[in-house]
Amino acid sequence: MDEAVFRDLFAAQMRAHAEVRVPFGRVDIFIDRSPDELVAVEVEPFKRWREGIRQALAYAAQFRPRRDAAGVEIRVRPGLAVFGQMDRDESLAIYLKTRDHVALWLFDELEWEKITNRIAARRTHRHRSRSELEARLGALRAENLDSLGWSKGARLGFARGIV
Repeated sequence: MDEAVFRDLFAAQMRAHAEVRVPFGRVDIFIDRSPDELVAVEVEPFKRWREGIRQALAYAAQFRPRRDAAGVEIRVRPGLAVFGQMDRDESLAIYLKTRDHVALWLFDELEWEKITNRIAARRTHRHRSRSELEARLGALRAENLDSLGWSKGARLGFARGIV
């Protein structure tokens, strides 16, 4: 299945920015919900998760550090979002190799789950059909636009990719 579908699902679910330009490339997803949650996320299929870590580290390093109100320096953290069929041991191995340096999300059924402990990492990660994923993406887009106060017609057009 197309990586762009999973990237768009992640961006919609996290209410984050997709395809953010940096001096040397494009970050798949940039999360900037709060000053202490700045993450440059690379979305990759399970078979290429190691490449995703390298990309996320390189992209996060390209952002200038910010300072909060107290003057404390805040850096952009690298993140990895992995989709695709994997068994429990494989998802646990990814978590154990990334837990200290990279924020990790795994795709399960119809949504992304942030992995913060071994129990979450050992869950089996399954996928639905492309049509179910696209329907979920449309619902997330409409939900996000509704929270922004868009009209019903504009929400429907955007959710269908028209706007």
